[in-house]
Amino acid sequence: MSASRSNRKEEILSAAIQLFHEQGYAGASMSGIARSVGILKGSLYHHFGSKEDLLAHVFAQATLETGEIMAEIEAMEAPPVTRIEAFVRAWSLWYLENLEMVGVYLSEWKHLGPARLGQALETRRGVFDRVEALIGEACDAGEAPVGLDCRYAAFYVLSVINGLPAWYRRGSADPPAVIAAVQAEMIGRMVRCGDGSHGGGPFAVEPERTDVPGGDADPRAELLAAATAAFHEEGYDRTSLQDIADRTSLFRGSLYHYMDSKEGLLAEIFERATAESFAVLAEIESGDCAAVDRLYRFVGSWSLWYLQNLEVVSVYVDEWRHLSGERHETAVATRRRAYEVVEGYVADVLGADAPEREARYAALLILAAINGLTGWYRPAGPDRPERIATAYAEMATALVVGRRAAGPGSSEA
Repeated sequence: MSASRSNRKEEILSAAIQLFHEQGYAGASMSGIARSVGILKGSLYHHFGSKEDLLAHVFAQATLETGEIMAEIEAMEAPPVTRIEAFVRAWSLWYLENLEMVGVYLSEWKHLGPARLGQALETRRGVFDRVEALIGEACDAGEAPVGLDCRYAAFYVLSVINGLPAWYRRGSADPPAVIAAVQAEMIGRMVRCGDGSHGGGPFAVEPERTDVPGGDADPRAELLAAATAAFHEEGYDRTSLQDIADRTSLFRGSLYHYMDSKEGLLAEIFERATAESFAVLAEIESGDCAAVDRLYRFVGSWSLWYLQNLEVVSVYVDEWRHLSGERHETAVATRRRAYEVVEGYVADVLGADAPEREARYAALLILAAINGLTGWYRPAGPDRPERIATAYAEMATALVVGRRAAGPGSSEA
């Protein structure tokens, strides 16, 4: 391939990454990509056969680069927890320095066709297996406690890293290298200290399922239940009003008797989920307990609520960005309020002498891990929600308490 052809291919890939990131795969078009590069749409097909080919190339490039990082970590001659910390630091830094590609890698791979989708799933499983193996080595070496569940710890670690694009903004107070280092240290503490001694279940808050009941007697409830299921399974942008109508006993033409728009349905689902989740917070706030126990109860209770309400939570976590105007502003404020509550819980545990960034990043890590539950938990699988919630509460609390036990000099990146 000539240098000029290779350069043009890289330009097209770069433009595709940007548009897939900004507009989503479904929203981006080959015409838009061509305009971004300054060529005719027909010229794109000299380099890529289809839009899906472009997406596959982006996924393959991200897989190659992250795989090289993993191989380097596995080849290190160092204790297992040191290698785990090195993995978290290196992958986090790569994510922070490649935000657009990472956004596509994490969110848009589901648009691949059946054969490529199968390969993508195998790739993702392979990453998980390698992280779980690293944690298992730490347990075998006695660096991690026997009580640490390696499988849940691997999901926790990957959710923390995968959550970075949801909150990091270029130009923030700390540069990427500092954020990556803090994340690595916190995960190292979690692995070393998560011995099951930081709390106890069952949780005082065990929220009821918030799934909207359906039925012919209540068309609006039936409509909301159908929209929740469709947005969960297909994503908001790939769901049409006809798709929602097909899941109900209603005709599409009658939908507007019960809603103002598809976005209005999404807004109501978000509002219902917010009310339920903050009811959990209110019960925790009303209890009289030590700071460590409050943090433990929060993580366990919110994790349990997530797991018991998977469909509505996946919409709450993943689809809120499709809201616009005042609805979007309300969603942002809601998420900010939840973060501030968690940061306050963490700060209470750490005490006044802890660096400000410690509570800030610990809260972000904890919320990223909980939000990541929707990405891997399957109700039909072998995992009981109560067991997962207990493991997550323990790991989150160990992540925070481990710093306090390490002394005031810890985590000065």
